[in-house]
Formats: sequence, C-alpha cells, structure tokens
Amino acid sequence: MTVRVANEFELVYKIMKKELIKRNYIQADETTLKVLEKNGDESRTKHYMWLYKNGTNINMELI
Repeated sequence: MTVRVANEFELVYKIMKKELIKRNYIQADETTLKVLEKNGDESRTKHYMWLYKNGTNINMELI
C-alpha cells in the first residue's frame, strides 16, 4: 500500500523538487519520528522525516 501511494505522488514530488532547486539556497530540517509496527508496538529502528524550504517569500501553490 505504501509503495502504491508513493507512486501516485511521484509527479508532485518531481514538480516540488524542480522548483526547490531553482532557488539560491535551501533550508532543511531532519526530525526523527516514532513509528508503530502493524501489531501496535513501537519500531526498534529510527525513522526520519525531512523538511525542505527555499527561504524566499514566494508563495507557490500546487493545484
């Protein structure tokens, strides 16, 4: 299921990446997450989420 959902968002990801790398600089944040296994137990491995932004005041909307 996760892979199928990721495939559906591939075009959006490519558009956002293309716009992001056009900028003069990029800000990034790396945060660890708690993830639950299918049985409800907390995962024993670390999981990460990355946030990127371009630092400009340009408001870009994807529709």
